[in-house]
Amino acid sequence: MDGTEREMIVRMQQGEEEAFSWLFQKYQSRVLRMAYLISGNYADSEDILQETFVKCYTYRRHLKDPEKFESWLCQIMTRTAWR
Repeated sequence: MDGTEREMIVRMQQGEEEAFSWLFQKYQSRVLRMAYLISGNYADSEDILQETFVKCYTYRRHLKDPEKFESWLCQIMTRTAWR
């Protein structure tokens, strides 16, 4: 993880929408692919993607270590997809 990404994660945790948008752009295709592998349906994958990022923003303060953002996000996506 580079300094820019870490900074954006910290800023997102503080509620900055621009940082959240930056992280969404960076991770959306990866999360969508993983959601598709679980659901097997593109429309469901898009719903999972949207719900994952809503939860990401809602629970942003629960992330203790910005270095673990990607695994935290993937965990949110996996739980969302299986629900």
